[in-house]
Amino acid sequence: MIAGYYVAEVIIYGNWLAPVTSIPGMAIQIVAAMVFGLPPAAALKKIGIQKNNIF
Repeated sequence: MIAGYYVAEVIIYGNWLAPVTSIPGMAIQIVAAMVFGLPPAAALKKIGIQKNNIF
């Protein structure tokens, strides 16, 4: 994901060095999404599986 955003920013800015400054922010965003997104997704998946097993 970071590589894709980096390449897109290189195309937008026309510079290979400028997008390097956004890499730490992208990494923090990915970690935050895992920390705050995976537990609710796992809980919802578990609820969905239990409901499907009832029928």
